Amino acid sequence: MLESYSLRSVTEDGLEYLLTNEGQRLASVSTIIKVISQYKGLTLPRWKAQRRLNHWKLQVGEEMAAQMRNDACIRGTEFHHRVANYLRGGRGTRWPPELLPFGQSIKPILLQIKPIEDVKLVEGSVLHPKLHYAGKVDAIAKWNDHWYLMEWKTANKPQRYDWISSYLLQSAAYIAAANKTYNLNLRQSLIVIALPNKQAQVFRVDWDELKIYFRKWLSYVKLFWALQASIDIQTGKALRRIIVTRSDGSRYSEFV
Repeated sequence: MLESYSLRSVTEDGLEYLLTNEGQRLASVSTIIKVISQYKGLTLPRWKAQRRLNHWKLQVGEEMAAQMRNDACIRGTEFHHRVANYLRGGRGTRWPPELLPFGQSIKPILLQIKPIEDVKLVEGSVLHPKLHYAGKVDAIAKWNDHWYLMEWKTANKPQRYDWISSYLLQSAAYIAAANKTYNLNLRQSLIVIALPNKQAQVFRVDWDELKIYFRKWLSYVKLFWALQASIDIQTGKALRRIIVTRSDGSRYSEFV
């Protein structure tokens, strides 16, 4: 297996950053996505998802919604822990009753991966020093005779491809950082979504698609650091702020 990098998490002004042993400060991938998504406003798919979320909150109530979100967060953490344990060669990974339906969902996929032998990295940090960001990938492993950067997710119902754009953006960011960190040549990612009592969904993202999302990711990174310091991280030059008008008449700031 590849040796995982040690990064320390710190929070500044409510934003998560990751520090290398040399003291370099890197923004986490999730922080960049969150900040830029809020800054640019909701895209149509995100707006629809937000509308569904608001409708759901009205149905179940704010308190119940908060409890269910907390339960989902705990579920996701425990789910990832057990997948990681299997990939590291842990024998007899046991799924508690509440996670068993998700474990059964991904079992056929896990059985196609030989623990340790087909695995390069599990829950490992990757970083891109030039672009000043970092994150933790779920796995780099071989599946169906091809090496993938893998992300494991859970959902209560099947997802459509146009609903997982944030996962695709995340994958593009991670794969670029992984190639940079470990001098690899990964060219595809695998997003596996476990579903209770159903076969898991598998989204294989090829290089051409990843390149499209990485270009979008570059714009996110540049804007994020421009918002933090009003400088271009690649050239070090000061940026000029302009006001951009959306098609609906609303406005937001952009840096050029």
